[in-house]
This record gives sequence, C-alpha cells and structure tokens, in this order.
Amino acid sequence: MSPFLERESSALPEGPWLKSKEAAEQLGIHYRTLYTLKREGYLQPVKHYIQSSAGRNAAILWNIDACRLQQAKFAAPVRGGSK
Repeated sequence: MSPFLERESSALPEGPWLKSKEAAEQLGIHYRTLYTLKREGYLQPVKHYIQSSAGRNAAILWNIDACRLQQAKFAAPVRGGSK
C-alpha cells in the first residue's frame, strides 16, 4: 500500500511546496540530490515531499521548510576518512 494512503489526516504540513528545480535552488543543492535523498530514505513521503498525482511522471512537490530542517541535521563530510 502506498504511504500516501496510510496517513491519518488529509492536511499537508505547513510551509511552501515547490517543484524539484525550484526547491533545489532554495536549498542550495542540485535537483538530482533531492531525488537521491528521497531514494536513500533521508526525506519521507508527505513530511518532505508529495507526488502531485498518481501518474508515473507526476511532478514531485517538496516542502522547503521540512527539507531545510532535515538538511540541517546532515553532518559535513570528513576528508580522508576517519582515523
């Protein structure tokens, strides 16, 4: 079952919802990075993004405020690995 159908309320989280390229620009990252974060589970459906319709090629809308909060939790990469 789709995670979009399992939510308790039809109300979306507050904040601006933007398409991928505009959202990436606001977040200071490449739009492909958004999809990578989504695919790897860092961004959650409904909380961080929604699909605008059920179609395979439907636009994804990103909640900028929620994405910024999640982005703030990311640690900077360590150069040369840990020692």
